[in-house]
Amino acid sequence: MSRRLGKRKGRNAIQLLLKKTGALLPLALLSSTFFFHCRLFHRAFATGFFGGDKFPSPESLQGSIKDVPVQLHLMPDRSIENNVTTVYHIGFDRSFGQTNNQLFSLLRVLDRMFDERGEFTWDGSSYNSTAVVAVSRWAKKVLDLFLSTRPHQKLFPDLSWQQAIETHQLPIVTFNRLKLIPSEKEFIDLRSTEAYYYRNNTVSPPVLAQRRKTILRKLVQLIPPFRYERVNLLRKYLREHGYGERFAAIHFRTLDGQCEWRVGPLLPPHECFMKPDYVKDLLRSQYGPNLARLPIVVVSDMQDDQGLLDLRADQEIGKNVIIPAMTGPWSSALQVQGRDHFDVVDDMILAINSEFFFGPRVSSMTLNIGMMRVAMGAHPRTNLIFVHHKLRSPLRPFGDWEVCGQCVFYCNKNLTNICGDRVP
Repeated sequence: MSRRLGKRKGRNAIQLLLKKTGALLPLALLSSTFFFHCRLFHRAFATGFFGGDKFPSPESLQGSIKDVPVQLHLMPDRSIENNVTTVYHIGFDRSFGQTNNQLFSLLRVLDRMFDERGEFTWDGSSYNSTAVVAVSRWAKKVLDLFLSTRPHQKLFPDLSWQQAIETHQLPIVTFNRLKLIPSEKEFIDLRSTEAYYYRNNTVSPPVLAQRRKTILRKLVQLIPPFRYERVNLLRKYLREHGYGERFAAIHFRTLDGQCEWRVGPLLPPHECFMKPDYVKDLLRSQYGPNLARLPIVVVSDMQDDQGLLDLRADQEIGKNVIIPAMTGPWSSALQVQGRDHFDVVDDMILAINSEFFFGPRVSSMTLNIGMMRVAMGAHPRTNLIFVHHKLRSPLRPFGDWEVCGQCVFYCNKNLTNICGDRVP
């Protein structure tokens, strides 16, 4: 009887203890787990595990520069430290528009830097400029999309392009690199909209065009080889079907239904709809009357399926129309293992490598493709983007064509019949 009572008292004591501390035990366990994971996260973030800006210790900062081998010296180590006093920072706020608008914002930040600090030259070891553009967040991501070997990998991103771009004679650095430089800099933070809408009408058009060609040529040269797999597969497909390797490319973009409004009232908006008659008439101006064996590659935002189907259904050119983003006879031939879909850079690489290219002039992607094509050696007049109808007749409703090849770099406002009311 006394043993049973003693056991009962013991059980009651344990129950009382649990009752008093039971609410605290889970909290204690959660707290210890929380602080443990915080330490892990801090260590991972500090070492760049997540691909973000690093936060190294002051001791590691002092050793990081001198530990870099001489042949791998980064541009900030030898240029920013010695010459650059002003940093134009972009990417810290919300991006303006999609990929190609963001690329335009970056190009116009470079414009502002050159306008205010002078054109830059490279003597093999340093820049003559006293300024540099630093990219962070969305601005770094857009470069990562074009230049990374793993552009869609967020957990383990490939950031090796940062060193490549900084040693490829470009006045662009990633913002986290600046933390390696202890000297004082003047930082000019530019919002994305401020960068995108920057204009300086005092710069001569040839100077602006040369800037674009220089910067974009170097960027295209840094695009990793895997990005060219699809265009190589396309050429193989064309050879196997007796076309050769030449092809024309169309950028079919409705811009969320705003294309016609953006073109404005001065021009007929044929480029927004890419009707078969318009496409054929424009191509005949370059290839002659017979288009039966001309491959036509269409890159599109897929917002107008009916327009794409109309091209495929045309009796004259339909069988030669290839739309990589749609299912068709070409689908298996253009398939790349591990990459199930086309992204914007894949589309741009296809269009850059075309013999002739056209698309809506009000699309930043169209303009960037046009500029990149010229930067890589294509004749400006192979960009059938800024065109003017010279003659019309009942038999040729779209007339003959005058082409402004340089208009992808700048537009002469006096030629509104070619450039429209929009200046790129």
